[in-house]
Amino acid sequence: MKDLQTKGTGNSRFLKTSLAEGITWEQALAMLRSGTFPVDFNGFNQEGIETLGTLMKKSNILTDELATALGLTQDDPTILDVFTKLKELVATAQSTANSAKTTANAALPKSGGTMTGNLVLKGDPTSNLMAATKQYVDNNRTPAELNVLTSSGTTVKAVKGSTTLTATAGSDGWAKLYPSEFGEWTVTAGSTSKTINIDAIAVFYLVMSDLRSLSWSQVAAISKMGLASTLFHIGDEKTLTVNGVSYTAVIIGFDHDTPVDTATYGRDKAGITWQLKNCLNTTYQMNSSNTNSGGWTSCAMRTSTMATLLSQLASDLKNAIVKVKKLSSAGNQSTAINTTEDSLFLLSEVEIFGSTTYAKAGEGSQYEYYQSGNSRVKTVNGSASNWWERSPYGGASADFCGVNSNGDANIGGASYSDGVAFGFCI
Repeated sequence: MKDLQTKGTGNSRFLKTSLAEGITWEQALAMLRSGTFPVDFNGFNQEGIETLGTLMKKSNILTDELATALGLTQDDPTILDVFTKLKELVATAQSTANSAKTTANAALPKSGGTMTGNLVLKGDPTSNLMAATKQYVDNNRTPAELNVLTSSGTTVKAVKGSTTLTATAGSDGWAKLYPSEFGEWTVTAGSTSKTINIDAIAVFYLVMSDLRSLSWSQVAAISKMGLASTLFHIGDEKTLTVNGVSYTAVIIGFDHDTPVDTATYGRDKAGITWQLKNCLNTTYQMNSSNTNSGGWTSCAMRTSTMATLLSQLASDLKNAIVKVKKLSSAGNQSTAINTTEDSLFLLSEVEIFGSTTYAKAGEGSQYEYYQSGNSRVKTVNGSASNWWERSPYGGASADFCGVNSNGDANIGGASYSDGVAFGFCI
């Protein structure tokens, strides 16, 4: 904006009049007094003024284009109109900013969060990383996988309503089906029928055969898959033979013992630990003389008897057994704990009773079978008998620990012949 400042004489304007010639001074004075004296500006007196700043005119203050952009609708808008409009625009912008801030504060952050309401998507996904709608999942879901264990070559059927799925068990006894509907399916293999609830897009397992009729290799496969505790139960029984004589083995624990070679086995824990429900028909000595020196590690029961018994097992079972690490006292009243690698083993006192009465501490932990209160009484040829543990007696050098015919903790001279109920893992 420009301003005019006086300078020199201060006379900034030239005047002129349109009075006709012949007007007297009296007439002119009268016209001045009455306000009818004609006067006109005749330009600036550059000697009497100085121009500072920008000249005030429409093109420098408020053009038509600016008025239109501001939304001024007056015929001849003023500067006041401009500032009034700007005030309105600022208020509107502030309101919009506050609303945007409120919306942003309520929005789900890019880093993630929890929705408190439903999220409605535009439509089904068209690329891999787009979110999927429920209708898309319902219409395009991958079927579940159902693995059924039965006899090799058996036809397996799974039925739900009008849908029937069929598969044939392979040489390993497994048949694979793919249910595409959630809900209860009836599965039939031979004369055996069971139901299973398919409630997720996941892998399911069903054993149609009784544990007793499964091969040891099939049981071992289930064990290595980590499914033993899902498909079997503590106390389940299965028959084995030792030197042609049949005995009953019972499941006493799941994922209890540590394999010697976890990499080859494929798991950190052996899936199932078994023990003879009753003792072998023959009794055995821990050592030929009354000594527990060297403990389980070097006793004849381990180095000779267990090796012989292992060789007398059927090959199917022998091939399924996994060698595990067992803990036991060094004997001769020592508190040192040795670790042995065993295919067949006797249980320690703490593995049976959950605490020590005669043994040294540190020989493992109680098996679930005995923790659940199952009987510790075992028979030899049908009669209740004392049976050996691998634990050396901690209070003397001549004895090993055992369980008496009443199922209580006991000790006996190492040369005594008592019952043997070995354990093993697969």
